[in-house]
Formats: sequence, C-alpha cells, structure tokens
Amino acid sequence: MRPKRRSRPSQLYPQPIVDSDPETDIPTEPPTLAAPPQRSNTELNLTVLRRYVPTISHILSIAPFAVIYTFSAETQAWEKCGIEGTLFVCQLEGLGRYKAMILNRKGLDNFTTDLLHADDVEITDEYVILQAMGEEGTPVIYGIWIFEDGGSEGITSTREMVAHMI
Repeated sequence: MRPKRRSRPSQLYPQPIVDSDPETDIPTEPPTLAAPPQRSNTELNLTVLRRYVPTISHILSIAPFAVIYTFSAETQAWEKCGIEGTLFVCQLEGLGRYKAMILNRKGLDNFTTDLLHADDVEITDEYVILQAMGEEGTPVIYGIWIFEDGGSEGITSTREMVAHMI
C-alpha cells in the first residue's frame, strides 16, 4: 500500500496581498460604446441581398417562407429542389428589370431568376408558376409554393400579393 500524501501547506505558495482602500474599491464603469446604427429590416435585407446581386435597388415584396419545385417533363410531376426560405421580389437598377430571389435556409444554393415577361407567370391554387431559362439555356418551369397564414379572411393572401408583384 502506498503511503498517503500530505497536503502542502498554503504557506508554501503565498497569496497575493491586495491593498484595500474604501475610496478605490468602488467598481469603475466600463467604457461606453457607441450604439449601433438604427437600421430598418428593409435596409438590413437590402444589405444581405446586395451581397448576392449588387444591382438590386428596391425590395418590392417579401414572402416569409417559400419552397421551389421544378416540373419534370419525364414524370409529369413537381419535384422539390431543396431550396426553401424567404422569397424576395426585387427591382434592379435600370427600368423594367426585376428578379425573384429565395435565400435558402437548407443550404448554400440560393434561387434567383430574372422576371422578364408577365406571360411567363401563372397563378394556380397551389403554386406561382414561372417559366424561365435554365443555366444551360433550356427552358425550366418552376413552381413556387408560398406559405399562407390562414388567419386573415378577406385580406389578399401573401401568395396573391407576391404573384401580382411578379
């Protein structure tokens, strides 16, 4: 059996001596920092959106939650793209230039498409359907499902307002 270790007396390690004076024991206040600038949600949203598309001049409409689907010609069905988040309809610098954009909450790929013609938009009971050109120059049909807060009867729905802006 091992012998017990004796604890070392605290005198081997002297404690620092703190001078105490009633006049200096008053806690000092931390230095005051300048308050951050007051910015509205619109200004904050514009700042974020301009990181992706610097030519955005105004936000015309916002839908708090939307999901992107693509229409598959092979299966004749809607397929989820994995892009969902806040939908912004924005005006770009210059006349007659608009863009729809979803900041994706599920990944790093955001959805952006130019809104060129009103004929490329169709409103159904379930989706706002957009016809656009894909990355390879092929036509793509997107279905945008927009979350509806069912508590407001008689008021224009978020989907209808956003579809009108598109």
